Formats: sequence, structure tokens, C-alpha cells
Amino acid sequence: RYKVFYLFLLTVPFFNIINLKFGNAIVQAFILSFFCFTLLLFRTQHIRYGWFAPLLLIFILIVCLLLSELHSVINLGRSNIDSIRFFGLFIPVLLFYIISYNPKVFAEKYLDKLLRYYILVFSLSIMIDYFILHSALDISLQLMYREEDWSYVTRPFGITGQPSVNSVLLVFFYALLLSRGSFDKSKLFFLFMVIGVLLQGSGSGFIALIILLNMMFMSLNWLIRVFAYSFIFLLLLQLVQQFKFFNKISLEYISRMIDVFMWQTNEWITLVKKSEPIISVLFGGVSSAIDFGPLYFISNVGLIYSIFFLILIFMSFLKAKERYEKSAFLILLVGSLHYPIMFYAIMVFVLPILLQKNLFPVKE
Repeated sequence: RYKVFYLFLLTVPFFNIINLKFGNAIVQAFILSFFCFTLLLFRTQHIRYGWFAPLLLIFILIVCLLLSELHSVINLGRSNIDSIRFFGLFIPVLLFYIISYNPKVFAEKYLDKLLRYYILVFSLSIMIDYFILHSALDISLQLMYREEDWSYVTRPFGITGQPSVNSVLLVFFYALLLSRGSFDKSKLFFLFMVIGVLLQGSGSGFIALIILLNMMFMSLNWLIRVFAYSFIFLLLLQLVQQFKFFNKISLEYISRMIDVFMWQTNEWITLVKKSEPIISVLFGGVSSAIDFGPLYFISNVGLIYSIFFLILIFMSFLKAKERYEKSAFLILLVGSLHYPIMFYAIMVFVLPILLQKNLFPVKE
């Protein structure tokens, strides 16, 4: 069962490409076939009494989504199913993992291999698209190229088609890999990760990389740490001047983004006032633009769902025993301030692995 699960997870990064080129029906059929295959061929795991608190949280999340749909249909006259699927699809996946797998067994056998694979796939997809973008080749050869995403055409589309998602998840996967072993065993993957983030040119990715590097330097002697910080600061200045890699985290860019976030917030408040204001804030259904992650989250599925979801993440963060795994959660949360990165297709299947490992452990 664990080998089949591992093979399935190897295909997950390509779901976006399949969906773009051939439609979502193929991906949905493949996922359902895998779920049915597993449930029919392998016996289910026992539910433990110690899982009561996180299971109660999941039940509350499900109720919140049902109330969001009910509110949307009755008060707004439309379904909210697309938003519910985007922000809530990880729940049935997590429940499937709970009854199908021992997280300890999967972690020991396959998690390291899976993380290395994801780092290589994400990094190589960025490198290939960067080459296409800066050569005589047609930029539409990028597998996730979409003409309507005109604001991304100066950067590689990568495996997910979204620059911020590509680079933040690249750092996230490497942070998890570090939590599984020493830096010496993952030097090559560190190189792939850094190259991928630099070539992607996303401000969210640079911030995620800074968070991870800061965590890595904390274990060094203070004198070495001062030297390392000084060297990186000088390197950043050189990169800014020569290649403009870090314009995305300049004060001017951040100021513009704050203006965009404020404008989107005001636009959303205007829309909410035209509906049922209090209920729409609590249960969503009136979507803002996607650029401001927390507002997009709350506006689609409501404040109550958002609070209980963050409680679930915080519980998993506290249960994590390794500091790099804790930093991985921090990278996800900070990265999702711009786009809702932790809900994109690949994370629907990766985030539940972490939640299960921390909140639904199996000792035997």
C-alpha cells in the first residue's frame, strides 16, 4: 500500500499540467480510482481515542463549509462549491490518509525520496522555462503557459503556473527535507532550491528563502553567523544592482502591494455591504481578489472556517518536534499572505501528510 501511495504522490505535481492541457475530468478520475483501489484492496486503520480533539476540529471545519454553501445558496442565490472545493479539498484527503496509512511507516520508507523528487521537479521546471523564456524559442512552449496570465510572462511559469507558488513550495520542501536529516546529506538539493528561487524571481520566494537561511544560521557559532550574514548582505546588494533579482522585496514594491491590498479590502467591504454583511463575513461566499491571501481565504469560506483552520495548523506546528519542520509551517503561512499557496493542487495531498504525522500519530 505504501509503494502505491508513493507512486501516486509522484504524479501529483503534474496535475496542473494535465488539467490545463486535457481538462480536469482526467485528474478527478485518476484520483478517485486511486482512492477506490486503496480502500478496496487494503484494510483500513483503527481510529484512536487520542485523535478526538483534531477529529472534532475537522468536523467543525466540515460544518463551516456546509453552512457556507447553505448561506450562499439561500442568501446570495448562487453556489459556493468552487471555493469550498479549493479551500476544503484537503479534508477528505486527510480523512482518507487517516484510515488508510500509518504516517510513521510512510515517513520512514518514502518521505525523504518524495521531498527530493519534488525539489528536483520544481527546480528543473523553473530552469527549463527560464531557458525557454530567455532563448529564441516560443515562450508558449512552457507547459503551464497561459496567454491570459500576461503579468507572469516575464518569469518562468514552472510546474504550477504561478511564480510565488513555485518558489515558496520549493523552499518549503527543502525545509522539510532538512528536518529529516543534516545539511551535508542535502547539499545538492540546497543548490537546486536556491537556483530555482533565484530564477523564478518571486518576492514571496525570496522571503521564504530568507526565513529558511536565518533558521539554518541559528545553529552556527555567533562569529561565523556574523560573517555569513555580512557575506549574504553584500551578495544581495550585488544581485540587486546587477540582475535586479530582489526588486520584488524592495520598499517601493512592498508599498505598492500594501496599496493593492488596501484597495482590494475596500472593494470587498463594498461588495459585502450589498449582501448579508455579518453572515457573509462569518461564512464567506463574497470573494475578494486573490492577491491578498488572508482576505481571499476569509471572503470565500468565512472567518469562522479560517480561525479553526489556523487552529489546526497551529496544533500541528506545536506537535512538530524538529525546528526545520516548524519553519516549514512558518514559510507556508508567510508565503500565503500573498497567494493562498497552501491550498494549491499539490498541497492538497502534501499538507495532510504533515497534519496526519503530527496530529494522528500511530505508535505501533
